Amino acid sequence: MDSTIYRGSKYLVFTSETDRTVERVTIDGRFRLTLASGLPKPHGVAVDQLTSNVYYSDAQLGFIGLVDFEGRYRVRCLSGLQRAGGLAFDHVTGYLYYTDFGPRPMIGRVDGDCSNHSIIVKTSLSSPVHIALDQTRRVLYWTDVRLRRIGSYNIQTKTVAMVLSGIQLGYPFGIYYKDDTLFWTDWVTKCVHSSSVMSLNQTEKLICRSKRTDIPADVTSTHPVSIKSTLGTCSCMPPKFCLTSTGGVICRCPSGYQEDGNKCRLPGPFVLVATLAALKAVSTKGSNHWVATIPLPPQRKVLAVEYDYRDELIFWTDVELPSRIQSARFDGSELRTLVTHIPTRDVCQLCSPAGLAYDWVCRCLYWSDECTGEICYICLNRPETGIKQFLRGLDKPRGIVVNPSRKELYFTDWGSSPRIAQASLSTCSRGISTVVSLQTNNLQWPNDVALHPGKSALLYGNAGQRGAYIGSRNLGVKFNVQVMSVGHLFGLDACNDTMYWTDWSANRVYAAALNGLNMRPMASFRGNGIKAVCLLNQAVVGLRNIIVSVKPGNVFDAGRAMTITCKVFPDLIPLRIVLLKDGRRIKELQNAPSLTYEVSKTIVEDCGRYVCRASLDCCSNEAAVTVTVNRLVIPSCETVSCWLSLFLLLLPFALLQVRVRRNSLSTLVLSVPKITIMRSKVPWSP
Repeated sequence: MDSTIYRGSKYLVFTSETDRTVERVTIDGRFRLTLASGLPKPHGVAVDQLTSNVYYSDAQLGFIGLVDFEGRYRVRCLSGLQRAGGLAFDHVTGYLYYTDFGPRPMIGRVDGDCSNHSIIVKTSLSSPVHIALDQTRRVLYWTDVRLRRIGSYNIQTKTVAMVLSGIQLGYPFGIYYKDDTLFWTDWVTKCVHSSSVMSLNQTEKLICRSKRTDIPADVTSTHPVSIKSTLGTCSCMPPKFCLTSTGGVICRCPSGYQEDGNKCRLPGPFVLVATLAALKAVSTKGSNHWVATIPLPPQRKVLAVEYDYRDELIFWTDVELPSRIQSARFDGSELRTLVTHIPTRDVCQLCSPAGLAYDWVCRCLYWSDECTGEICYICLNRPETGIKQFLRGLDKPRGIVVNPSRKELYFTDWGSSPRIAQASLSTCSRGISTVVSLQTNNLQWPNDVALHPGKSALLYGNAGQRGAYIGSRNLGVKFNVQVMSVGHLFGLDACNDTMYWTDWSANRVYAAALNGLNMRPMASFRGNGIKAVCLLNQAVVGLRNIIVSVKPGNVFDAGRAMTITCKVFPDLIPLRIVLLKDGRRIKELQNAPSLTYEVSKTIVEDCGRYVCRASLDCCSNEAAVTVTVNRLVIPSCETVSCWLSLFLLLLPFALLQVRVRRNSLSTLVLSVPKITIMRSKVPWSP
């Protein structure tokens, strides 16, 4: 365990081996926040007071990580260490110093931006566990538990010295420096000791513990040294965050993200995986699968994750009471709480939302609640309608998925009578739907269900002691196929020709072909729900439900042919599709995927705003386009042949509407819709 004080003695930042976390807490203990979790053996911690970044080490995994002070942005700073130990940040130069107490002990340093790694001490070491820095005299101090001594390294002269050893020390562990005084903890004496660097032979016991279990691990001060840095100030805009380097403060994207101008983006394709405290993205391309943590505030117990291709939003459920469903973008912006736990609500209290599915046609978000036995939903384009109950009286519903093309919702129930079932979305605006069981045999814990990429079959994952496997059920001819045996499957999804799942027994994320071949691990961590983001599917990426097009273009001359086409997404056949012009209905079709409106020769009156509106059972959507028709250009005529040609050109329009006004013997006006011709001194009539 390690600790440090930050922000004028307001916060204590520490690592906890028991909870496997890095946390910060106010000195009065009232406000506590987990910055990083799921660490096998967290050890050292240091804070960059300029950028508010927290550096931490994990002795078992042998790496140094970085997280911002709100727990949103994470970076794997340095990997490949043996047993990463204590940390100390140099606010003068921007270096991070660390100890490694593995078989080949060392003390090294790295820039605050995680570059330029170097080893500075390799001799006179056995097990350096913690480190402290004298910012003024430029001296490093460390504790060595095997050699039972405290050593030092002068940064300017690059010399190593022994500070304390022998009978003065028992088992030194944590160390801290302040105002010419060294403080350290001793596991033999169970005390906190101190000594002036000016007279190291004189030590003092400050506080001791008598209980056998009370072993002091680390030591720090509530009055940290005030540091004046000349490295600059932090001015990065999210999602980029600040890093202190030896050359100054720089802006960096979170791990796994690529810089795109002032923005950070995730290179696709990838899968989103829910862990207890965070959402992670794992690349699916190639053999080197990068892992990125979505920059969100620390979560408590995330189980399910879903994605909206249209608005590029991530949805997830957090089942730690009070439960909640939230959404955000990949860069962590636009964070919103959509639904939260309300125990006084009659229905859909949101007790334990374990499954999540998104209907991208109606823009409705569904969730399963195994605590209340319900499936509920909320329509994001009509939030004023509130939360509605879709199914009730279920046992323990878990995985759910929506198939808009068939207007069906599928779910798993792992209660006393495990099953995979379906319900029609056609009744979503008229009350509770009817449930039809698809499969009940050979199921114990059907944890999740996913659509086959061809949408003609279901993939489902079953866990349990009687055999865990991934199965497939054809939606047409109704037969089941056991694709492959797996471990304790929890989350399942598919994209293109590959299926992905999380395995609790192996603590890994796996991928395999749809026929079960070429099974391979993608990431080594315990995941819950999983969602494949198929960025290669352009039809889904460009989803707008309705596409309206005009040929030959939105702006053209009068007299030309015009065709307006309303095209609905290919997988959908709406109950009704309507074309309106300036609010007036001009054409309507029933049960058709597209509508075409043709005009042989347009006139200016065909200008206007055309709206294609498609309606399904439970929702509607529309797209619009504005058409502009240019006026017909009339040349100036001086000859009889010119007038004759002009007369023949205007005759079809004149037959539609002719209005003659005579103002004088010398002027005559011929008017047709939106076309006016004036000619002086030559009386003329049709």
